[in-house]
Amino acid sequence: NMTAEELALYDDAGVAIADARGGIELARQEGEQRILTRQLRHRFGDVPEWVNQKIAEAKPASLEAWSLRFVDARSLDDVFAC
Repeated sequence: NMTAEELALYDDAGVAIADARGGIELARQEGEQRILTRQLRHRFGDVPEWVNQKIAEAKPASLEAWSLRFVDARSLDDVFAC
C-alpha cells in the first residue's frame, strides 16, 4: 500500500504528464495551422480574414481535411467546402 505522500506524488506526476501531453497537442495544432496558412498564401495569394479565423478556430480533424482538400482545390471555397 502507498502512503498518502506517495499517492500525492503519484497524482502530481499524472497531472504533469497530462499537462505535457496537452502542450504537445497544442503545439502540433499550431504548427498545422501555420503550414496550412502558408500553403494557402503560396497558392492563392493573400488570404481573407475569414480564412485566418476559420483556421484559428479549427479542430485538428478539420485542419487535416482542409490540408488534403488543398491539393486539388481551385479556390479557397473548394478548400473549406463542407
